[in-house]
Amino acid sequence: MEKKKLIKVVDIIRTSESRKTKDRTQAFESEEKKDEVKIAEEELVSPEIDWLPETTDRESQRTKKKPKKVFKRIIRVVIAVGLLVVLFYLATSVLPKVDIKIFTKKVNWSFEGAITANKNINQIDADSKQIPAEVLTKNGNQVFNFTPTGKKSGENKAKGTITIINNFGTSSQPLVATTRFQTADGKIFRLISAITVPPAKMVNGKLQPSSINAQVIADKAGPDYNVGPQEKFTIPGFQGTEKYNGFYARSDKPMTGGAIGEVSFATEEDVTKAQSEAETRLKEALLSGTVINLPEGFLYLKDADNLSVTKKTTDASLNENGQFSVFVEGQISIVAFKESDLLQLLKELAFKENVSKEYFQVEKEINYQKPQIDWKAGKMEIPLKYSTVFSAPLDVEKIKREVVGKKETELKSYILSLAGIDKLNVSFWPFWVKSVPNKQNKVNIAVE
Repeated sequence: MEKKKLIKVVDIIRTSESRKTKDRTQAFESEEKKDEVKIAEEELVSPEIDWLPETTDRESQRTKKKPKKVFKRIIRVVIAVGLLVVLFYLATSVLPKVDIKIFTKKVNWSFEGAITANKNINQIDADSKQIPAEVLTKNGNQVFNFTPTGKKSGENKAKGTITIINNFGTSSQPLVATTRFQTADGKIFRLISAITVPPAKMVNGKLQPSSINAQVIADKAGPDYNVGPQEKFTIPGFQGTEKYNGFYARSDKPMTGGAIGEVSFATEEDVTKAQSEAETRLKEALLSGTVINLPEGFLYLKDADNLSVTKKTTDASLNENGQFSVFVEGQISIVAFKESDLLQLLKELAFKENVSKEYFQVEKEINYQKPQIDWKAGKMEIPLKYSTVFSAPLDVEKIKREVVGKKETELKSYILSLAGIDKLNVSFWPFWVKSVPNKQNKVNIAVE
């Protein structure tokens, strides 16, 4: 038998692969030894091995990468399908909408004339153009001070206020006008008007003094009597009796106005002007308080008021600030009404002039003019100019329910067939949408 020269093939492979190859080679060599007679030491006799698989690192890496590539492809497909589903949902359910602007029919109406607010009725009377009214009143009085403009040569006696105290007994004490009160340094002031000092009170066995304020004037003219606050005035008329120490007075403010030479005084013109101004100020004060406290919903118009003066007196003597005073007392009366009653009356007048009662007001403007008041009758004529716009009613929610799913032509045909519709504009979005979405919240309706 011809000897065959064996060639030993050695691959450089990883450890795990090397073991497998070695096992196969050993098995192969064992079979060959059975067929061969001799094996030379320097030669290894073996048949050629053409089928021995050749394993490399690159092939191993490809084998491992194949599952990863398949997994990535699956992920990409899933994401792509998900995106398509989301886009389809957005395109068919989220994005589609329709904007509808409906212009309803309008009726312009105006009124120029007078409406009567009458305190003697309690409901609207469209036939006589009258609405209910309220006459509100408020009483008050006030003292106002004014600066005189007159100048003359002469003399003035100082004046002021004292507090007379009864620390004597539980009986009242009358004091006549001109009763004297004396300062610690001997200056005399006299009561301008008679007064009665109230009785003291006995509390827990102890006498509690009483007091009263009174106006006094200096016994003599001149600036020397412009004295400051006094701790104690005595009453010379009680000297030598028990009452001398029990009745006395004090002052918290200085006496003023005492002068000799050129002095200020209130002229007749000053007094007339001051009285008129005092009435105006009292009216403003009373009116402000009345209007602030108007019942809810009531309206007061400028000049719908009247001041009735019940008392007015002027004290021409000058106070510590060189001013004379005017006391005024009176009652303010105002006429008020509910503007809602007036607007309802005007609406009823419009309905009488063939404006449909189903129409509602979308805008209005009212201008009041100076009212004329008959206080005795309790009526006020209110001249005014009024303009408004009535619009046909529209049930927006019903329209939304009816138009879902309709094509554009069907949508327009339905809305234009409704009563009171003038015209409309329709806009679909996105551009590919050709019919109204099936969800009412995707239907936007604006009415003008």
